[in-house]
Amino acid sequence: MDIWIAILVSGGLSWLLRVSPFLLLRRIELDISGPAVRFFNYASAIVMGGIIYGSLYGTRDDLFSGHIIFEDLLKVIVVFLSFIITLWSRKPNLALLICLPSYLLISSLFR
Repeated sequence: MDIWIAILVSGGLSWLLRVSPFLLLRRIELDISGPAVRFFNYASAIVMGGIIYGSLYGTRDDLFSGHIIFEDLLKVIVVFLSFIITLWSRKPNLALLICLPSYLLISSLFR
């Protein structure tokens, strides 16, 4: 029974943390060119960068030791290519459809 209480408490806290910015900022007028709006615009890019880095390299500690292997270089090139495709076409799904098969093809050819 203790595990269910922990699940309910963590679910309630998660919900509260997600709803609290809307409750706190509901009555505050924000200037469009102000620093708070600029921070919120950049926050999504920072979160996406963290997700991409975590999915590429996980918890590797040897990444910045000075030795770059081919697979790491290929990952960086594919991420840069997907960034360019998304920036050019404004369609992230197109970047996924182009970059994922090309990464799989190139990495399978050079193994």
